[in-house]
Amino acid sequence: MTDLSVERIERLHVDAIADPELPCPCGSSRVGSKCCLDENGLISGFPAAARPTPLGTGVPNSKCYASPLGGCSQKITGEHYLSRTILGRLTADGGQLNLSKFAWQSPEESKILSPDAVKANVLCKAHNEALSAYDAIGGRFVELLLRSGSIDAGGLAATGLFNGEDLERWFLKTLCGVVAMEANVRRLRWHAPIAWLKSLFGLTESMPSQMGLWLNLSAFEMFSDNSPSISATPIDNPNGADPLGLRFYFSGLEFVLVCSQFVGRSRYLPDARLRPSLLSIETPGYSKVRLGIHRYSPPGMHLRLRGRQIIGGDDAEQPTVHSRSRIGP
Repeated sequence: MTDLSVERIERLHVDAIADPELPCPCGSSRVGSKCCLDENGLISGFPAAARPTPLGTGVPNSKCYASPLGGCSQKITGEHYLSRTILGRLTADGGQLNLSKFAWQSPEESKILSPDAVKANVLCKAHNEALSAYDAIGGRFVELLLRSGSIDAGGLAATGLFNGEDLERWFLKTLCGVVAMEANVRRLRWHAPIAWLKSLFGLTESMPSQMGLWLNLSAFEMFSDNSPSISATPIDNPNGADPLGLRFYFSGLEFVLVCSQFVGRSRYLPDARLRPSLLSIETPGYSKVRLGIHRYSPPGMHLRLRGRQIIGGDDAEQPTVHSRSRIGP
């Protein structure tokens, strides 16, 4: 059985997490003692938030989901269902992906494809390149989760430090892409609201007031089917409007990016923690993984006023979730 613990970092100095003379667990090219760790391997800081590349003065491109912001290029690029970096991590040995329950598939259909085939033309080249920093952050995040399924070789735990603002924006980027892809296939009127886009591209300092990342703490077993699987599923709005959030599932571990106060907590967040700070994942015989997350954006109105009681009530109208897309080697 996998043991998952979630804590709040009340102070930066927790346990020794890494060799301070090895590359810093924040993903920079500097050694830890010159970056986010002190000479004893304790956390002394966290990475600053990434910033998207400033956009140019191009005109809107109707095929790009970020076109309401302007600054588009004429060329539309293939946006991966999940970032190409993540799909590459899942197939590091040159394997392929087993896809099922995508919007363009029948309920019982599965298909084997290469990572380069799992994409859709929903983002222009300029906006895609502007968000490349988040793809790298998401790739590092999933790579660490994958380490929890590796045989334990001894030594310190595999550790990563992340800026919470970066992680929430990466989940938001995933949601925007999935919304655009599914809207095209299912002929829906979904779109990424302008507040999402302004936050995603750094045009506003914080996330929208109702948005926040949650981690479900229900009992789970990492890699219970002996292979990693990933899904990213929008939470449908019962009124037919834009989705209310994103459910991101990784081999038994589920993160939920909530984008509306109308997401029913009893259904989607029965045992969840808002904006976790320190995650430890440990399975006997496998590598221990620790994720330190700090400096989320300032809490929005609903998060600040209602804390963990935020999201709807048991009597609130509950949205439904369509079948999730599953990816696995």
